[in-house]
This record gives sequence, C-alpha cells and structure tokens, in this order.
Amino acid sequence: MKKKLIIGLSIIGITAAAISAGTTTAVLHAETSNQSNVMTLGNVKIAQTEWQRAVDSNGNWISTQVTDQYGFVPDKLEPFDQNKTMLPLVGAFSWDDRETANGKEHQQSWRQVTDGNGNTAPGSNQLGDQKNVIDKFVFVQNTGETDAYFRTIIAVESPEKTMVTCEVQCPQGKQGEKVDAIWLNTNGNERYITSDEFYAEINGVRYYIFTMTHTEALKPGEFARPSLLQAYLKSESTLKTTEGFGANVEIKVVSQAVQDSDDWKAEEGKTIAEVALDAAFGEINADNHPWK
Repeated sequence: MKKKLIIGLSIIGITAAAISAGTTTAVLHAETSNQSNVMTLGNVKIAQTEWQRAVDSNGNWISTQVTDQYGFVPDKLEPFDQNKTMLPLVGAFSWDDRETANGKEHQQSWRQVTDGNGNTAPGSNQLGDQKNVIDKFVFVQNTGETDAYFRTIIAVESPEKTMVTCEVQCPQGKQGEKVDAIWLNTNGNERYITSDEFYAEINGVRYYIFTMTHTEALKPGEFARPSLLQAYLKSESTLKTTEGFGANVEIKVVSQAVQDSDDWKAEEGKTIAEVALDAAFGEINADNHPWK
C-alpha cells in the first residue's frame, strides 16, 4: 500500500501519535546513536547523523547568508533535537518557496545534482514550511577510504487503529478513506530509490518500514543528500484517532553500506547499488530487516 508522490515529491504516509490532556499531540522520538545505527560489510566506514534547520527567537529560519552557485541561500543546520512535540498540520502541506536568482523557487539547503541524462534536478530537496512540520534530516557520510554503496532503512510506529479519514492532499483514490496519520517528506532526487515498503512488528508494535537506496557510490569524505527530510502529523488527526499510542513516537533509522567493487553488475529491475546491498545484507522485507 504505497502512499507517495504528492505535489511532485515522495511523501510516504506513516501512522504515529500520542496524547496530551485534551489536545492532539505527539512526542517525536528517534534513535540517533551514530554507532548503533550503521551496518557495514567490507573495508568501509560510514556515519549517520540527523540535523534540523536553526531558528531564531521569532521562529524564523536562520540563514547562512552565503549564496550557492544556484542562487539559493542555505539555512543553518543544527543537531536534531529529540523528543519534539508534534501538533496536527495547519491546513495543507506547502513548500518553502523563496526568491532566488532564478525567481521564486522551492527552497532546498543542498546543491543540485545531475542525473544520468545530464539533466539537473532542482526540486530534489524541497522542504515544507507549514506550521507544525518538523525537520529531521538524515545524512550519511563516507568516513572510510574506499567508495561505498549505502541504503537507509526507516521504520515508524504504525498501529492500525490510529488511521485517519483523509480529506486534504490524499493519495490518488484515497479521498474519504483511511490513511496513516503521520507523513514523512523524503528525498525525491533520482539518486535515491524508495522501495521495500511493508508493515512489520518490532517488539510487538506494528511499524511501517521502507528503504531508500542511494544509487551512486559515495566517495571517501563525501556526504550524501539527506534521505529523510521532515515529519508531520496530518491535519485530520484528532484526540480519538491517537488514543492507541503511548507517550512517544518511535522513528528508527539504520544505514547499511558495502564496499564498491567491479564485481557488482546491475540486474534486470535492479541498480548496481541494490544488487550489492542485497548481496551483502539480503533483500529488505518483513523477515529480514535491521530490527528483526
């Protein structure tokens, strides 16, 4: 059951929430230990880190004041703050549009890249600026000395009884139907492939799990664009729909990496990165994932 491709960017609906007396809220908690959240095979080293945009006392994004080659002024980032309180989105999800050298465009804090056909992809890191959207940028860096392929597996709590009736920005054919209450804004750039989407139990709790595979080998010292960008509680959420949750919403994130090699070859329906990572760690499914 896929829930994505809303307003041109991959957005995957996930359920999660918690209760505060008389108010619909959620406390977002994520596992962020840089050491326990990576798995490697071969002579490779990676680091997984999580960041957010810094804001001033008035709640405005703090800019670096340095314009990049595409006319964007990136925001200043700071380490992700655990245990954020989530409130329902106000209205529909919208992009953080800003004036650039090329006119008004979707804001992104990372440079453009070029796909295999020589086309630039300027909208690959679009960020939402709607009230109550939470930044959670998951970066991976190659900290070793050899090229490496990597993928990031993301799991979010998703109890069935917390789904909401979709009224705003519904996936195709889902208007008026039940959907997950928390949605994630993920990177839609061509360097990432989103796959392996399924529900599975972790320690007796149902999670929605999916994989984001970086299709190009990461060079030593290089940072990949972030895979996960933001999370938000859908505006249709109510106190009643969140009663099935505890105090925290768990978002688990693990990245796996394998050394690049001339032996890896693309197969029908799979990139070289997918072939290499599946050979190293197995295909990600309900019976084989990092929390199994």
